Amino acid sequence: MLAVAAALATRTRPVPDEAAAVASRAVALPADRPTSSVAAKAWEIAVGLARWQDVTEVREYHDQVRVLSARLVLPGGSR
Repeated sequence: MLAVAAALATRTRPVPDEAAAVASRAVALPADRPTSSVAAKAWEIAVGLARWQDVTEVREYHDQVRVLSARLVLPGGSR
C-alpha cells in the first residue's frame, strides 16, 4: 500500500489527498508494532507530500507519521 501511495504522490499529475489517505491506511495496519522499514517508507512519502500541507489528508498523515517512530519495533521484536 505504501508503494501505491508513493506512486500517487509522484506521478505526472499527483493526487496528494489520495496518496495521503492510502499511506495513512497502510501505516495504521501495523500501528501497534511498526517496523523500521515501514517507518522509513512512511517518512519518505511524508517528505514527498510536504508541499501539499494545505490538504487536510496530508496534514493528518504527517501527524500520524510523527508519532510512528515512538512505537517502532527493534529487530528481534523488542522496543
